[in-house]
Amino acid sequence: MQQHVRGAQALAAGLAALPDTCSSAAYTQAAWRFLNNERVGLSQLAKPLVSAVPGLLEAHCERDGLLMHDWSRLNFGKHTRKTDRLKMTHKSDVGYELQSSVLVSDASGKPLVPVVHNVVNDREVHTTMHAAPARASESPGRIE
Repeated sequence: MQQHVRGAQALAAGLAALPDTCSSAAYTQAAWRFLNNERVGLSQLAKPLVSAVPGLLEAHCERDGLLMHDWSRLNFGKHTRKTDRLKMTHKSDVGYELQSSVLVSDASGKPLVPVVHNVVNDREVHTTMHAAPARASESPGRIE
């Protein structure tokens, strides 16, 4: 585990290759295998993050934690092999909706931990809150 800890800015985005002899492709493959393990769902991956919330509130907040929400659209209009894309505003505006909630310190405004992620396709909501995907409430139908 220690090999994955690296010195960086607190708000640095994304993953970086580790300073050893393995290639970045090897790390990408390992991450893909980990994230696509059918025995581990999104809610199980999120448990360590959610369980850290009480300690982070105690350590970094004066009164309350703030929960910041972000909704993003992931446009995959030209990626025709993705058959579960959501039709958003018109026929060629297709992809996925991503919603994330991040706990933020009320004292410093520093992001503390992501607590919820939801990805919506044309049929389901994949979420870190439940073990199985939930049915999307307003499914516009499959993109053909």
